[in-house]
Amino acid sequence: MTFMPSEKTGKRRRALARAAALALPALMAALIAVSCGKKKTEEDAWRSFEILMNAALGQGAWTAASHSYDSSSDSLTATGLEIDLPKAASRLPHDYVNIPEGKAQIQKATVVGILEPARMEETVNATSWRGKPEAVIAGSFTLTGMKTPLGGRDGSSFEMSLDELALTDVKLRANSDPAPAEGEPDQSLQSSFELGSLSKKGFRIAGSFPRALIANAGDTDSPFESMASGGDEDNDNPLSAFAAQADEAAGGGNQAGAPSADDGTIADDAEAPMVDMELLLASFDAKGVSFLPAKVEALELPPAALLLIGQKAQSVGWKGLSLRINGHPQSGDLTIAADAFEVTGLDGIGKSEHIKLAGFKAGMTGTEPGRAMDLAVGSWEVNGLDLTPAFPTYLPGLSLAMAAGDPDLAVDGRSLAELFVNPVSYRDASLDGFTFDFQGVKLEDGRGRLAGPVTAWTLGDRSSELSGRITLGGEEGSSGQKAAEKFQDLFGVTSFGFNAATAIKAAPAQNGSWEFTLSSLGAEGLGDFSALINLSGITPETVEAMKSIPFSDPNPLDLLGAISGVGIERLNVSLKDTSLTNALVKSMAEDQDISPDRVREEMAEGLVALMREQFMAPAEAFAPLKAAVAGFMAAPTALTVDMSPAASVTVASAATFLTSGDTAGFMDFLNITVKNGDNPPAPLYDSKAVAALPPAAGDPDADEADFDVTEGVESDDPDWPYDGEDDTVNETDID
Repeated sequence: MTFMPSEKTGKRRRALARAAALALPALMAALIAVSCGKKKTEEDAWRSFEILMNAALGQGAWTAASHSYDSSSDSLTATGLEIDLPKAASRLPHDYVNIPEGKAQIQKATVVGILEPARMEETVNATSWRGKPEAVIAGSFTLTGMKTPLGGRDGSSFEMSLDELALTDVKLRANSDPAPAEGEPDQSLQSSFELGSLSKKGFRIAGSFPRALIANAGDTDSPFESMASGGDEDNDNPLSAFAAQADEAAGGGNQAGAPSADDGTIADDAEAPMVDMELLLASFDAKGVSFLPAKVEALELPPAALLLIGQKAQSVGWKGLSLRINGHPQSGDLTIAADAFEVTGLDGIGKSEHIKLAGFKAGMTGTEPGRAMDLAVGSWEVNGLDLTPAFPTYLPGLSLAMAAGDPDLAVDGRSLAELFVNPVSYRDASLDGFTFDFQGVKLEDGRGRLAGPVTAWTLGDRSSELSGRITLGGEEGSSGQKAAEKFQDLFGVTSFGFNAATAIKAAPAQNGSWEFTLSSLGAEGLGDFSALINLSGITPETVEAMKSIPFSDPNPLDLLGAISGVGIERLNVSLKDTSLTNALVKSMAEDQDISPDRVREEMAEGLVALMREQFMAPAEAFAPLKAAVAGFMAAPTALTVDMSPAASVTVASAATFLTSGDTAGFMDFLNITVKNGDNPPAPLYDSKAVAALPPAAGDPDADEADFDVTEGVESDDPDWPYDGEDDTVNETDID
């Protein structure tokens, strides 16, 4: 028998089911609340805030006028905060920072979702985070209306203000890193720290400092010295040359009206000429910020710098940057501004996917007439940048060289193999709207393109294109005005466009072949130069052999041994002339007071004389070369020199030929030809003509008188003929 509930019973059951469905979530929430402890109170939130601030600034280094708590949003707001700067900075290394007197003022600090007191205490006191779970310190942390004095000495006065600083998702990630090796520091805490985002709005630094501080930059009491040497009094200051210039500009010692006390500081009763500075930044944003271990043993940098080096983020960007410096003893008034800068995919010192700078402008008045400079960049973009290989290889040496003021240190300890290490990897890069004006020499509408990709250890596959326009002019007596007069006289113009295009292709994993191409290097209305060179034998083994050869003072025999297999497969250079040759001939004829035709003759004859001297060969060997060059000089159109050897000309094979003294055989092997315009190519060295000469003239052991390089060459130059001993060239020779 089947039981059939009544309609009334069914309604009751359905009502009970609905009640249970509604009560279950509430019951689960209650159970979770019981298991997690009591609900956070205002006292809990404030206690956590105190623990956090005390850990960051120190006990007794800060106060707040009042605070409030909104339990519905778990939001704590502290108002009227003051930070005692000397107390807050008492634990910082004073070698790197100047601690100002006074207090920082913060209108309001708001924390949402702050960690409960017990876990906050555990977190801020932790020295390691290995094996620990994730801890969300706060969902967000926002400071509003901040003002603070900055460190300064000898009359300097600076203030920083910030409309808003916001951090979101402040946490320590769960850490499962392996334990450090014996003797290595535990950096699990730094590697676990992460921010969802960081942003600033309305950032401003403004103030002034005495000009004499720059002149006294060599004094260890100067903040400039402290920054340069890292607090090491025995370290040479790289600003010393800069300081000497400032000292000289000031008429020796400090600026007039700013006498120094015996300790190098500025006397209290002095009215020091001041340098004013203001830095503005409308907004700054970073997403996915975390801090990695900064393993940069080669650099001795302040802790803050190491922290920044180890930083990574998904994206970083800012808008509305401007910097103004007035009254600098070298640059005069300086202004820098940029509309925007953005970086995405940032990871440590490199590995960024995209970088863009837009609307950049810089201007400098200078302290002397005619020293003004202006620079502008419409946009600059890079895709796929990767600086990781460069950092441990290049930057330490460069930084050490700068710190010690010794450029030799930049290559000390480096090897020749690093010539083939690519310090900047990218997929492509572009530059648009580049303009530069210095003393009347202007580069306008500059554009550039770079395309990759590149390989890990070579200069890589890449191409580049550059173009723009150069205009000459400016104030009377400026370098631009002088250049304009010269160009007007030679070419009839003071403005011309230019272009350049290059390409590099490498196949190191195969036969080590490289191809360098300069497809164009030209100027509008002047001419165009191009070149091609194919190399072989630059293999990973070649680079490995060069790792043992130092940059500085390499052993020639070691170098020859390492590159013995490197060779040239093809070499081609070409000049397409528009007006360049005729202009140079005209200038030389006027300077030497001879006819243009005579200049053309001497140039062709001089080239042949030079070749005869180098190869100790008779004039007949270079007759085709002389004919090609003379034809080009008479009617300049195009001149091409091509080397297509039967096999790659390696260092080893060239050495064999040169030591054998077989000049004709070597030149035949190189197969070098010269081509003028549309004429057929002619051999650079005519070995058949040499072979047909009488034995005495063709004998390589013949007397030097048989190869008089001045034969048939006339010149009014008192230094002619060239005696082969003095390699110097007087300025008047190339005026």
